[in-house]
Amino acid sequence: MSKWTGYYDAVGDEPARSTLLRALDHWNGPTGAALDLGCGTARDTLELLARGWDVIAVDAQAEALSA
Repeated sequence: MSKWTGYYDAVGDEPARSTLLRALDHWNGPTGAALDLGCGTARDTLELLARGWDVIAVDAQAEALSA
C-alpha cells in the first residue's frame, strides 16, 4: 500500500481530466500515439483510446492500475 492508495480510491471512477477533454475537443490533427506517464487509474488513457489514439500507459504504482 502506498501514499497514493486513498487518491486512487477517490478518483477511480471519475472521467478524464477536463484539461485533456478540452485539448482533445480542439485537436484538429489525426490521432496518433500518446504516452500517459503516471497514468494512475488510466482515466485519461481510456478517453484517448476511446477517441482512437494508440496509448502507452505507465505508472510506478502497480496498485493504481487495479483501482
